[in-house]
Amino acid sequence: MEQIVELTLKQVPWNLLLEADPNRKQISTYLSKSLLFGYQLDGQILGVVVVQPNHSILEAEIKNIAVDPSSEGQGIGRQLLNYVIDWSRNNHYHTLFISTGNSSIRQLKIYQKVGFEIFDLDKNFFIRNYPKPIFEDGIQCITLIKLKMS
Repeated sequence: MEQIVELTLKQVPWNLLLEADPNRKQISTYLSKSLLFGYQLDGQILGVVVVQPNHSILEAEIKNIAVDPSSEGQGIGRQLLNYVIDWSRNNHYHTLFISTGNSSIRQLKIYQKVGFEIFDLDKNFFIRNYPKPIFEDGIQCITLIKLKMS
């Protein structure tokens, strides 16, 4: 049976989070201030999304979203994304943010298809914040692309 469940900090699926962000230290900076939702199938977590709410201004940011590589292409990431969009609307958040790298072409396409719009760029973000270069499909990840949905 598939379902999306809220996870505790004791249930953090590090292997998945590190798929989306190879810097454990970077993940640790936001994890304790966030909510974790996992896509569960037959008791196994195959996808995860981390959302950091800012209750005082009713904004939230998706900090990390990842799917087990063996389960990619099955719509799990989109289900998690839609779950968080519904969660943010149901909790009266005005704006939902998400960011990705310039080399994350597939993710950028999905985010825009569900209604996110690019509003800012942080050039050299990945060079400044990651000790090793990150490459996806032969493209170096250099610029952080920021998107939002109102």
